[in-house]
Amino acid sequence: MLTLVAEIVAEPGVAKQLKPLLEQLVGLTRKEYGCISYELYQESETHFLMFEEWLDQAALDKHMASVHFAEFNAAATQSNLLQQVKIRYLSRLN
Repeated sequence: MLTLVAEIVAEPGVAKQLKPLLEQLVGLTRKEYGCISYELYQESETHFLMFEEWLDQAALDKHMASVHFAEFNAAATQSNLLQQVKIRYLSRLN
């Protein structure tokens, strides 16, 4: 299993535009083969965290190449909604 956290920071003043795009991404991603868990949290007005668990690297790679992920990236980039995205891969210890 592969576990990661994506920290997503919205540009100031546009979090309300980014949030529905992220929520749509969650719904579509949860239907993908190999997606064990895909949870969206909001830490503050501009900070979101996505906790993800994937069957393996191949499932994550397929997600990253999916049409809905590309459409999310295009919409967020074209509208200048993202300030930063940082991905942290986690190793489970127990």
